[in-house]
Amino acid sequence: AEYMGNRLGIHNFAVIALDETSKAWLAARGVPTFGLTLKQFPALWFVRIIVLRGLAEVGLPFIHSDSDAIWVQNPMERFFLHTTSDLKFSQGTVAPGVLQARWGHVVCGGLFFARATRFARAVLQVLLERLLQDPLVPAHATDQDSINHALAFFDVEWSIVPQSTYHLKIFEKPFSCSRFEINGSFPGCANCSARVLPHHLFMRRPMRSLPAPPYVLHLYTHGGPKQTKNKLALLEDQGLFFLRPDWRNVPYAGNLSRWLTALTRLTITSRYLSTAGT
Repeated sequence: AEYMGNRLGIHNFAVIALDETSKAWLAARGVPTFGLTLKQFPALWFVRIIVLRGLAEVGLPFIHSDSDAIWVQNPMERFFLHTTSDLKFSQGTVAPGVLQARWGHVVCGGLFFARATRFARAVLQVLLERLLQDPLVPAHATDQDSINHALAFFDVEWSIVPQSTYHLKIFEKPFSCSRFEINGSFPGCANCSARVLPHHLFMRRPMRSLPAPPYVLHLYTHGGPKQTKNKLALLEDQGLFFLRPDWRNVPYAGNLSRWLTALTRLTITSRYLSTAGT
């Protein structure tokens, strides 16, 4: 908690632990933790949205960030603290294909922000209903399609700043990006809005040329981000695995901030960082 507050300015957060061992370990280190035991992994996608919808229902705005979405700069001040948008999403790649073909881009559920507005709650409710109806969720263990279809349910209309687009490919399929936030409006709600964060600043597909230092890197690995071995190999290759090799053996002496600092490598070099970290 001390680390989150001092480094990121985030003081109101909680961890949902998926097993009793993790819950006990985190609680012993002062991390606000709730326990949840899942019998099947796909249930995680339902529970995640139920928790997030619950936060919005009681008036709490939130940022959902996957554990493999690496924050290399703090995006809070520039992108989240002062926004008037109901929702902000990082950009996905090409799934679901039917909406990527229609819009030119899709949103990603790996990192997104929601204000506790009536419209954000409505989108989360439709998202949950889509998950319950989608036969692909148990097979693919993802809520990616449902998130995009929830926005399509409300007839989102995207607008991109003229002459700001650039294009990337994944599996030889192109998708469109913008140097600026992509604005989404809704014909049935004049004051409702959603935005897609610039891909090069909240990156999903590795880029050879960087227009500016990124804020968050949630890099895609072939076979899906749930493939732990592939994900760790990718983070190592991109200079984004910050734990020292013997991190499992670093003792905890009662101070969470100092312990987390002790886990990290003394020197971090990555082309995604504006300077080398120490």
